[in-house]
Amino acid sequence: MRLRDFVKGLGYDPDDLIVADRLSHLVDFKRRKEFVEALRTDGDFPEGLETSVNGLACDDGGKGHEDLLARYFCSKLKERSGEEIAKLIADSVPVVVYLHDVFKGVSMQGGGEGSVAKALKRAYGIYDRVASIAEEAPELIQVKENHKKDKYPASVVSAIFQDVKELFPSNGLKDKLKELNRWVSTRLRSEKPAPAAEAPTIDETTALSLLYMPQRSWFTGSDVQVIAHMRGALYVYLLKGGAKLIRLKNPFFDPTTLKDIRGATEILKVFSFHLSREVFSRMRVREDLLEDVYALRNKRPELATPFVFYTTLESLYLLLPGEVEVETLVEKALDDTLREVLEPFAEGGEEDNEEEVEVSYEVLGEMKLDLSQTTVCEAAKQVNEFFGRVDVPERSFAFTVSYEPVLRTSRELCDKCKVRYAIEEDVLSELDWLHVRGQLLGRKERLCNVCLAVRLAWVRSGESTGRSLDELGEDVVTLVMKIDPHVPKGAKVDFARSVEAKVAEEASSIAKELSELVDGWTSEWERRTKSETSERFKLGTLSPGEFLHQLKATLGGEASERDVDELAKVVDCRKNVWDRTKLAFALYGLKTIRRLDAWGGEEVGELLGKVLNLYKQLNQSRRTTEGSKVPWFEELVRMICDKVETELRVQDSVDRRLAQMVEFYLLSTDLVNRLGKSIDRADWMVLVPPSVFSSVTVLAVRHAAIRKLLEALTPLRLDPLLEYDKPPIVTFLVRMRPEVPIRNVWNLVSGGGIPYCRGCAIALLPLYVGRGVMGVRERVLLSEWTEDSIRDALKIVDELSEEHYLVRSRFRTEPELDGAVLATGRLLK
Repeated sequence: MRLRDFVKGLGYDPDDLIVADRLSHLVDFKRRKEFVEALRTDGDFPEGLETSVNGLACDDGGKGHEDLLARYFCSKLKERSGEEIAKLIADSVPVVVYLHDVFKGVSMQGGGEGSVAKALKRAYGIYDRVASIAEEAPELIQVKENHKKDKYPASVVSAIFQDVKELFPSNGLKDKLKELNRWVSTRLRSEKPAPAAEAPTIDETTALSLLYMPQRSWFTGSDVQVIAHMRGALYVYLLKGGAKLIRLKNPFFDPTTLKDIRGATEILKVFSFHLSREVFSRMRVREDLLEDVYALRNKRPELATPFVFYTTLESLYLLLPGEVEVETLVEKALDDTLREVLEPFAEGGEEDNEEEVEVSYEVLGEMKLDLSQTTVCEAAKQVNEFFGRVDVPERSFAFTVSYEPVLRTSRELCDKCKVRYAIEEDVLSELDWLHVRGQLLGRKERLCNVCLAVRLAWVRSGESTGRSLDELGEDVVTLVMKIDPHVPKGAKVDFARSVEAKVAEEASSIAKELSELVDGWTSEWERRTKSETSERFKLGTLSPGEFLHQLKATLGGEASERDVDELAKVVDCRKNVWDRTKLAFALYGLKTIRRLDAWGGEEVGELLGKVLNLYKQLNQSRRTTEGSKVPWFEELVRMICDKVETELRVQDSVDRRLAQMVEFYLLSTDLVNRLGKSIDRADWMVLVPPSVFSSVTVLAVRHAAIRKLLEALTPLRLDPLLEYDKPPIVTFLVRMRPEVPIRNVWNLVSGGGIPYCRGCAIALLPLYVGRGVMGVRERVLLSEWTEDSIRDALKIVDELSEEHYLVRSRFRTEPELDGAVLATGRLLK
């Protein structure tokens, strides 16, 4: 059979180059060139292809995430013939690549033995592999999982700080994956039975799980969340066909009031969605597999905006196919955005005139990745280099886009932008119940379609638009958190140190709880029996052999000489693996309580149960090849000392940068939740809410609540294991009066000359912005939050005021401020 006849039979034009490329994804990557050449020369059907297509059947019944993807794919088919399956794959290649791990958050296991799962993997496999290698430590690239990687403990690692957040010792790879699945379910407070579902769906729980589940269970993969890797694989696909990274100025960002900055944040989500949807449309992609993703866009917008790399308030970073024309793309997306926001409030016909919006963008880099002429390792290196050198724009463009106003316009100019015609007053007055307009010279503001759409977008968020900074009183502190995702060049992390710290943290925590429980009961025991239990204070001086004998005796067994030798090796290798003194207290405490149990009593039995539940966390064990049992932390350290490499390089990959954005979102969300529990709703508000792949969060509090704000910041870890040249997260505390334009605050925190610190992950900078006075105090860098450091920060914030600077300026000739900051200050006066 001729290949061209086969392609015609599927309903495609065999001379269409895009069709040829998409259909080639039905075969293994190494045979794609052969496929395209056979189609071009009217050759015979490549051997084995016809069989593989005709043999496709929706028979995937496994429980792994690849099986779930295959079942989800099949649920979108009207007919389940081999040809229809092949057509949906060919028509959806970019979507298949993007969604390839979409069910990994609910089932870490792979699976994928069915024919459809294998066909889908042929389509996305090469892009998944390049993206995975790009994020992995060079020491582990091309290393088989069962050779070295499965010897690492399953873990969840911070992409920003690189410390181990969660550790899951277990019996081999299957147990590790189960532990990760259980941990994600706990985070989501869900027992989602997705692996058993006949027709899995992409719902809110599935989407949320992608923010927590790590891409791999081992180090240098366990800091990258699945959703970050999904985008990374799509970006490799785009670069294969030729792509450009651009920075597009947000056409809706012109903040003067709280309504504007919050509205610009919300409308940016709508705009990002329409940009991404239009890109898929221009790539000639069927939307069957995207229906559930699009339905979730209001709840989980990050899943529906894959082409938007990330956003600031001012800009959007987009990776676009090279053939997509930016001007027409933006025009279509902007028009769709305005219609979506404004049409619910429109009555009657549309305006027959056109208006314009000025737009500008910069091309940061362009690349075409030739996967057929390079190894996967070299391709991964080229991808990392591309995203690592795009700080300086190559070219800049400015243009205007036209749109037809959705709401009727007058001949008066908009009070906000002063460029476009305002909407007729009778139309605007009908929306006054939404509190979208302020007062101006004794009348309501006049707003154009664009400026009104920004204000109305806030209504979509579900929060009251009637709030104002004035509600917080005459003295306000605004918290601005910004992230600049990056990894220091040549970064390395000794994960043994990180694991040791995590083990010590867990052991110390459990030992502390045990000690508190034991102290109370042993005191009671001493009081009743007139005996002393001072023996426990000697246990901190045990030798390794004595320590193990004590451990075995407590657990009810004898320690062999071999066990003693093995433990000695561990202690010699890592002398500070755990705090032996505290652990010894815990062990002795358990032994003491067992003695108390003999004393009897219901209360003692209840206490024993509580202690044993705590102790169980340290007594997780597995059977080794020798047949003996050892506590998981002991084996873990021995493994790290003797079997695997622990000092690994951390690559500056696009996946890892995206993972840092996800972690920033989770940190910001936790901060907002802590504030919600500690501060009255009337004393604070969210100006820019946390959003995945957004680089900014902004909050405002009444000055009287500043201590609670600082206390809410205390859980943030400030000292990373990476040596940053500049901190990826900068936190500004801006003291201001409520009438100061939000624009002034934003310009100050975005300006140059801000002092940074070297080697830290978070910098805390106190600023003041007023109507005519602006100041920047020397940076405050806190390695740890203590009562003293909070008191120091409070004193500095108290000194940030207009009156303070006015008084001081009378007694000195030159302000003690950085020149670049002064320049920014003068511009804002």
